Amino acid sequence: MLRNFTDILSIDLRSNLIDDIESGSFVANTKLEKIDLMGNRLVKITKHIFSSHFRELQEINLSFNAIIDIESGAFEKLVNLKSIDLSGNCIRHLHSDLFKKCEELREVNLHNNDIIKVPYNLFNVKAHLKVLDLSHNHLNFIPDLEANSIGYYDMSFNNITHFDLNYENEGRRRKLARIETLTVAFNRISLCLELREMRDDIVHLD
Repeated sequence: MLRNFTDILSIDLRSNLIDDIESGSFVANTKLEKIDLMGNRLVKITKHIFSSHFRELQEINLSFNAIIDIESGAFEKLVNLKSIDLSGNCIRHLHSDLFKKCEELREVNLHNNDIIKVPYNLFNVKAHLKVLDLSHNHLNFIPDLEANSIGYYDMSFNNITHFDLNYENEGRRRKLARIETLTVAFNRISLCLELREMRDDIVHLD
């Protein structure tokens, strides 16, 4: 459908009835920087959708679909990806290394899903996330992530019972990645540990 649009930079297919994207659907759109598929009926994101020709792609909106599964390696070719919105879906599990190749990633929205666990190596260690939104999920603790820093980290509306800015790793207590703003409102916190060791990198704590 789009093979003649070789110079297109942005595709907006919001609020339609799309439930599948065939492999090679955007093979001719090598200059594509943004794709918006919000409000469709996608259930699974395979690694064949965003293949190696997406060198310029910077922004993806997949919010408010019916996504249950994201195949391992689905975003591994998106080396210039800066923003991805997966909010308002039915995602429960996130594959390890899902964003491992995305060194330029700055904003990730995963709010309003069914996520119960976030793997430590979900992100590239060089990533400097400006926004990570994991609110409105089913997480029991604040996940530690292999990332240099997180500007805004939203963990509100989960099932967190213990507020602890440290984590256990090989028997040693270590601090979470650098965070500027941390939100843990609307959880089930009944115990706060080691607040006297609050780091000087946190500017705002809700």
